[in-house]
Amino acid sequence: MTLTIIKSKTGKILHQGHFDTLKDCLEDAIQHSKPLNGLDLSFQNLANANMDGLLIENADFNGCNLMGANLSECTFKNTSFDNAILHGTCMAYSTLDHCSFIGALFGGTDIQGCTIKHTLFTSMSALQLNFTDADCIAKCIYRNEISAEECIFEQQPIMLPAPHTTISIFETHIKIGNLVRTPQDWINAPEHHPNPLSPLEKTAKTHDPATLFHTYRNIIMTIFHSRPPMTGQTTSEQTEAT
Repeated sequence: MTLTIIKSKTGKILHQGHFDTLKDCLEDAIQHSKPLNGLDLSFQNLANANMDGLLIENADFNGCNLMGANLSECTFKNTSFDNAILHGTCMAYSTLDHCSFIGALFGGTDIQGCTIKHTLFTSMSALQLNFTDADCIAKCIYRNEISAEECIFEQQPIMLPAPHTTISIFETHIKIGNLVRTPQDWINAPEHHPNPLSPLEKTAKTHDPATLFHTYRNIIMTIFHSRPPMTGQTTSEQTEAT
């Protein structure tokens, strides 16, 4: 065993002792209810760590390997998980309040019973989370990784398979390829029909987001109109888009 130290983002020692791994040191700190606000564990290997019941604010888990970790019944406020790996991570019955998951990788991540508020997601894998299992989703944000366009959501995005991409339908926006737009913006997006089209141009055209929208417009808008508005949101965007 070696001397292991857990520090805050300002360099303050939060917990230390002789442990085999940083994971063991962290679990000991949690077991003994040590205050860990401001914790900095960026780019650490915390695979299969047990953080059950952790209450923490302003922490940094950026770039962490959290595969198989137990983050259930935790409270995370103003905490960053940017570029973290969360495959098989259990976050059941936890609260995520003003957290950030920019570039985070999800897969088989358990968010059953979670309360997720004002939290930012960007990756396509985030859209595969089973948000219907969450207890509450309030004013969360999905930001497109390439264009940085944002939309707020409070329900499970509806995923519609399309050639070489997935169409994601939110309460106020629709994501196709690398573009996130309101339905009206998609409706107004022109389709370009160069004449004549070569075989290569025809193939490229079928992958064009605007073309995909107009191709699947009826089913997209049917799904969009079937979704209830967000809390406090008017239905004007839904009723105006046809």
